[in-house]
Amino acid sequence: MPYKSGSSQMTDMMSGILDVSFDYLTVLRPLIDTGKVKLLGTTGAARMAALPDAPTVLEAGYPDAVNAGSTWVSLPAGTDPKIVSKLSDVLAAMLADPGIAADLAANGQVSIADKGPAELVPFIVEETARNKRVVERAGIGER
Repeated sequence: MPYKSGSSQMTDMMSGILDVSFDYLTVLRPLIDTGKVKLLGTTGAARMAALPDAPTVLEAGYPDAVNAGSTWVSLPAGTDPKIVSKLSDVLAAMLADPGIAADLAANGQVSIADKGPAELVPFIVEETARNKRVVERAGIGER
């Protein structure tokens, strides 16, 4: 079921309404550290540096379950390429900052700052198509 926030989702999981849940490490870390939830694994293709003992879904034999959340900055179509380039450069510099890079790693996040606008468009198109196939195979939304 969809949730408006990770905290309400985790509350339902800890109270037994949900048997399993997926969420970001930033939400789960305090619950893992205090033993309130048991981490079964991660959905990335490789183990997370922040959770080196947690197996991946790939290791468990589920290659189609590999999934990593992503966040990117987008601008309206037709934005001046100089503005796009400048913003991309500024964001890449921010993400390269050692303090920010360390915070990302501690929270199980991997920067894709090395990818510029030209690489992100195919990435977004591919991820959208892949997730559409998963939803269709699972029959989600069919009634």
